[in-house]
Amino acid sequence: MSPIVIPSPSEERVARGSLPWVPGILFLVAVPVVLAGAAYTYDTLAHERAAAEMARLELRETRSRLAELAGEMQAKEGELSALRATYQELEQQLHSEIGRGEVQLINDDGRIRVQLVDQILFESGKATLSESGEDLLRRVGGVLQRLQDKQVQVSGHTDDSPPVGATREQFPTNWELSVARAVTVVRYLGERAHVPQKRLVAAGFGQFHPVGNNANHEGRARNRRIEILLTPMVEVQPVEKLSAGTTTSSGHS
Repeated sequence: MSPIVIPSPSEERVARGSLPWVPGILFLVAVPVVLAGAAYTYDTLAHERAAAEMARLELRETRSRLAELAGEMQAKEGELSALRATYQELEQQLHSEIGRGEVQLINDDGRIRVQLVDQILFESGKATLSESGEDLLRRVGGVLQRLQDKQVQVSGHTDDSPPVGATREQFPTNWELSVARAVTVVRYLGERAHVPQKRLVAAGFGQFHPVGNNANHEGRARNRRIEILLTPMVEVQPVEKLSAGTTTSSGHS
């Protein structure tokens, strides 16, 4: 028979796996893993929260921009509606002259342009309104005086023939003649037709902006004209405010 071997206590502990340092090693290995997992989870949640917040901000900005665009579209529709109403009213007031080809009404990219041949306003070489010219401007002024948001630019134009005779003594060049006629129309609109004078502008272009061919009679007649252009009103800031703004800006630089 084989002899019976009785293990010593130390051998028995080793046999049973009862090594005292094993749990410590397992703990040291497990803690970093757990911490790394927790950190990863925290970073993931933080990233998701940041992404969600960014999405909310973008959605808020998008909604705000859409509201702004809707307001701008509504304002634009209002402007176009008012423009159509003004155009139709001028067309009604100047129906006879438009039919005879003395007046041309143009919708110029959101701006109304009224072209008047010079002969219905002035005698040849003159800058004094005729009776028919006063009657026409009275009707035009009745429409313009009710417009609160439009600047009224009146420009004088001539053909390329220089002034001669008595006209030349008063108006040496077409510059003087075109400017004088524009000022005459502006003064009538402001003083007699009661268009607010702060909205009126007078300009003279001489012969340098023709709309017809100066080589023939019809083209020259078209070039001798007064134009009334309705544009958006431009508010001019006082010099004091501009100076204050400049000072403030330079102070921050």
